[in-house]
Amino acid sequence: MSDEINSPALHPNQRFVAGELGVETAEHNSIAQTISAIEARLGDAAAVESSRWFAISVLRHLKKAKWNTLNESGLDEAKQKSLAEDCLAIAGFATSLRTVTKDDRSKYRIVGFASSKNVDRGLLATGTKAYKIASDVVLDSGLLAQAEERAKSAKDSTVECK
Repeated sequence: MSDEINSPALHPNQRFVAGELGVETAEHNSIAQTISAIEARLGDAAAVESSRWFAISVLRHLKKAKWNTLNESGLDEAKQKSLAEDCLAIAGFATSLRTVTKDDRSKYRIVGFASSKNVDRGLLATGTKAYKIASDVVLDSGLLAQAEERAKSAKDSTVECK
């Protein structure tokens, strides 16, 4: 096995995606080779899958959540892909996403967001077109309002019980 494959460069989410697709990470000498193999296996679905990870990362950021996998988002795969496709349907998103995730360490994984990018720490910038579009799609989907309503409802029922 390559030292790079055992290094933190290949994120656990990326290992998961590779495993789900039957991509043997031990056969690759770098993260770039692993990502290339993932994209080859995904074919035309690579854009949706990349957008899915990004959109769920934006949702996580907007909710100030701490989950580390797609499943922890509470959304089923169909809803995740629907968000991804909604993002891709907006002009400029796909191009910006390719630019934002140009570094292979940012692909097929949950990333964080900050005012400036720091790929070494798994952070992408909030000022990008891709982030703004994904943020709008998430907000328009009502997912944040649903979470706030559930929290408000829980709080109201607690108050009534007192």
